[in-house]
Amino acid sequence: GNQDNYISFAESNSHIHRQSQDLVEGRYTYYFRCLDLGGNTDTTNTTFTVKIDTLAPQVVRVLFDSDKLKILTDEDAECVYSTNSVTGCNYNMNDANARAMIHETQNKKTEHFAPWALDQTYYIKCKDKNDKQPSPTQCSIVVKPVDIV
Repeated sequence: GNQDNYISFAESNSHIHRQSQDLVEGRYTYYFRCLDLGGNTDTTNTTFTVKIDTLAPQVVRVLFDSDKLKILTDEDAECVYSTNSVTGCNYNMNDANARAMIHETQNKKTEHFAPWALDQTYYIKCKDKNDKQPSPTQCSIVVKPVDIV
């Protein structure tokens, strides 16, 4: 944020320069100054915004799709479900009774599938790549299929 306060990069032994940053959410302007072995100098700056992921994926749609339960999430996610009505949403995603919902296409990780069963209630939990997920006693969604004739 101060163009007269330069700090050397932690890794700067070639044409590639690296510096780790632990930043909180906000808008930043960084100023750069490079000096080569011949004494030539160049300066520039960049401005960027850091956004912190604090929310678990949200289920935005539930469908019956070719004899399968299909849910859509608002971001890439991994989802599991339990049909145990005694525990309901009170389980961890890595529990033995949590069954993975599949992705029929690996590049569509917003689409999640499970077998369709009219006699089951699905207690579904989803987590994103940053491991954001519902608390152990909450679900992303609870789904009870019905037959509409």
